[in-house]
Amino acid sequence: MIRRNQSRRHFLRNAAAASIATFAAPYIKAARSAGKLSLGIWDHWVPGVNAVLRTICEEWGNANGVEVTIDFITSIGNKLLLTAQAESRARTGHDVYSLPVYYPSMFRRSLEPVDDVVTDIISAYGPLAPSAYFLAQLDGVWRAAPSPTASPNLASVSRLDLYKAHAGVDLTEIFPPHANRNPELVDKWTYEAFLKAAEQLHLAGHPFGAAISPTPDGTNWLAALFSAYGAEFVNRDGEVSVNSNEVRNVLEYMSRLTQFMPDHVYAWDDA
Repeated sequence: MIRRNQSRRHFLRNAAAASIATFAAPYIKAARSAGKLSLGIWDHWVPGVNAVLRTICEEWGNANGVEVTIDFITSIGNKLLLTAQAESRARTGHDVYSLPVYYPSMFRRSLEPVDDVVTDIISAYGPLAPSAYFLAQLDGVWRAAPSPTASPNLASVSRLDLYKAHAGVDLTEIFPPHANRNPELVDKWTYEAFLKAAEQLHLAGHPFGAAISPTPDGTNWLAALFSAYGAEFVNRDGEVSVNSNEVRNVLEYMSRLTQFMPDHVYAWDDA
């Protein structure tokens, strides 16, 4: 939500209070009684997801007397980011906007606090993932709330048969499709163990590959790698913290891992 001199959230609250105090005549609820709400939502690549989300939002709007409009905005070509930047500068735009990963920190000075929304979510469903607190609880307030879409854990897809045949690693034994995992096996599956497996897959002609490029897919797996080493580019106070031993350790690891990856991973996009 873009912050204005008097935010739209505050205006709607004040308007609602004024209407209660001013109008005593019988109130007839219409389709747009509570006003309008515009959403700028990430354009999901999975067929059918946008339609389901639109239906959910429209049903909520009909039940609450709100006219809901949704613009699905692609992340291809950084359009989601560019649109957010344009709306932030113009101080006008969508009421609700998709802000992936580090976007809340980028726009923290333009976003309205949504503590009430997040408090309701936590009360109903319990504490959020630790990453949510790091990414969205900024300056002592919540600048963003979890989204029902585009909040995935993006793991790399693996050929289980190739790992087993060429690297001697049975991923289904380490990570079975149930919660009864062997902690000893999980603890042994480290980044160093993965590096060894990547080398063996490379020698067998089936290299591991993941985007090393300024794209959401590249950011997702590289961010997890940096986090595993305790490395940060920018800390939660907004200070650049790239000059650290932790970052150097990640770069040293990547210099070894990339020897076993295809040369063109630097040009891969989200497709």
